[in-house]
Amino acid sequence: KDGKRMVMVFDEFQDAGQIAGQDIYKQMRSYFQLQRNVSYLFLGSKEGMMQSLFGGKKHAFYRFATVLPIPQIPEDAWASYIAYKFKEKDIEISSDYVLKEIVRLAGGHPQDTMLICSEAFYTLLEAGEKKLSSELVRIAYERAIITLTPVFDEILDEVGKKPLVREILRRLAVGEVIYKEKNNPNDIKRAIDQLIVSAVIEKESRGKYKFIEPMLQEYILRSY
Repeated sequence: KDGKRMVMVFDEFQDAGQIAGQDIYKQMRSYFQLQRNVSYLFLGSKEGMMQSLFGGKKHAFYRFATVLPIPQIPEDAWASYIAYKFKEKDIEISSDYVLKEIVRLAGGHPQDTMLICSEAFYTLLEAGEKKLSSELVRIAYERAIITLTPVFDEILDEVGKKPLVREILRRLAVGEVIYKEKNNPNDIKRAIDQLIVSAVIEKESRGKYKFIEPMLQEYILRSY
């Protein structure tokens, strides 16, 4: 009413449909497109789902916003931040390699990186130690895998309802050729698209895909 411009920010926007039902997107757009002097910023960590929401012709938010990919956090930036947070807790880092090992094990995935750090911190508390070592990071990693097991099982149960989708996921995890003669190429393409929309994998280049959450890949490797 006062004529001031506003910016509204929605974090993890791709999850709105799971919380309020898929019709929420139609309702939101019907309101948003009538607003004046308001800009909207939609954030989401699941790129495939966000691309589908704003790039799929059947979705309410099709071409409603400009998609701006956010680059991955550099390893050095992660290492500096992790070192700073541990220093706040008076914890010594045995070497720079330890910091980079945390990032490498999590594959740079933000939530998983912080989970490993959290598990490392609590492992130090339990052991009465004040120095973070590679050995302790490995323990923290295994504890993080255990913590994520229910989440990973739920993901695999959901996307693995179709045997071919689960098989494609296995091939990607172990590094096998995705397209094989015994499978219809169109069926494989649909399976890949489902995994992308489900934010399990993302496309790197033509015919090349990677896990959005590398720790899920490790979990799959251990399960087969």
